[in-house]
Amino acid sequence: MKKFFEEMRFNKFKRTIDEGSENEVLKATAKYWAKEPDKVVPHLIHVIKWGNHFSRNNATLALKTIGSAKAIPHLIKMLRQTGDHRNENVVYILGEIGSETEVPHLINCVNDIRALTGIKAIRALGKIGSERAIPKLFEAYLGIDESKAAEALKAIRKINSSKVVPYLFSKLNGNNSRLGFATFTLLSHVTTEKEIPFLINSLNEKDEKVKSRAIQLLGYLAAREGIPHLLKITEKKDAPLRAYAAEALASIIVNSPTHHKSKSKLAREILSNTNKPFKFFELTGKQLKAVEGHLK
Repeated sequence: MKKFFEEMRFNKFKRTIDEGSENEVLKATAKYWAKEPDKVVPHLIHVIKWGNHFSRNNATLALKTIGSAKAIPHLIKMLRQTGDHRNENVVYILGEIGSETEVPHLINCVNDIRALTGIKAIRALGKIGSERAIPKLFEAYLGIDESKAAEALKAIRKINSSKVVPYLFSKLNGNNSRLGFATFTLLSHVTTEKEIPFLINSLNEKDEKVKSRAIQLLGYLAAREGIPHLLKITEKKDAPLRAYAAEALASIIVNSPTHHKSKSKLAREILSNTNKPFKFFELTGKQLKAVEGHLK
């Protein structure tokens, strides 16, 4: 008799998943998950696999509510066995559960033949925030699919920048100008004040591209800590680096918390000179002192 009533209760849960409103699904999931977790997850997986659009959405909501690692083995198995629109729901749920266990499987879904599955995989990887996903997300960012590239940017920004920035700097080497520009554009989106020590250390690298991008980012962040290092660069023979350093110093002046007319004037003077093609501006001794005095 007990088994009979248990079956009746579970059938009621099934009907709720098939026909119920969002609020009813949430209540039923909370109730039956606590009582019969081993039955709930397999049934929800079954609905996602074979149900109609409405019931699949309800099952997805229920699994998201459960948020249990017990669902992961079933979901990953589905990813391996199916190759259609049902994967879209699966990768979404995996992202909501947010376990590192899922990362390799989600990475494999980024290039899924169905674009929406790939986009949802990218979103899920961003939500989990694993550094293991950085190379694949970077690949998607550089890809020809603009929708995936936009989602990859959002996902990368959710990952710890102290992991992302060194990886991106490692990609600045080489002669591919398009790759270098795209990498720097991404760096400008993800680099934060936490990376200022890393940027300063990067000024000692041999690669000119790495040094120039580090200089630009110090200016972009208005990093006052970089001022002594930028001033030293303005004294070197390398004309392009001197120009980048001058622009960075000007950017720091403009974005300095304390505004002063002389700061703005000097910044405009530096920028007006460095922006002229092939005429790299050198700071004179007098101007160096002016910069030092206004930025203390």
